[in-house]
Amino acid sequence: MVSMVAAEDFYGKYSRVENLDDSNFKKMVLDSDEMWVVEFYAPWCGHCKSFKPDYEKAAKTLKGVIKVGAVNMDEFKQWGSKYGVTGFPTVKFFGLDKAKDPETYSGQRNADDLVKYALG
Repeated sequence: MVSMVAAEDFYGKYSRVENLDDSNFKKMVLDSDEMWVVEFYAPWCGHCKSFKPDYEKAAKTLKGVIKVGAVNMDEFKQWGSKYGVTGFPTVKFFGLDKAKDPETYSGQRNADDLVKYALG
């Protein structure tokens, strides 16, 4: 039996990770005055599943300082395409100047390193 995970189930409604999609990405990330860390993931991806607890922990630590969101690439491929996402998970940092391309996080996939990077 194959397990399918719906977008809203990967980061559930009680998660501190914002589910980003066509209806809210532009408004919440690109048009905001806030900094964002955004994960581009696929719900079937083993590396994404492994990274999920650390990403949730980072979101909890960064709450109130930097927004943390996630885009399900199975459903919203255009956002990943726009930012050159070719593998999963890919994490991008959207700074205050949204006219600049977001930075790609290339550090270790753990909460401590991601938080240090985001706050650095």
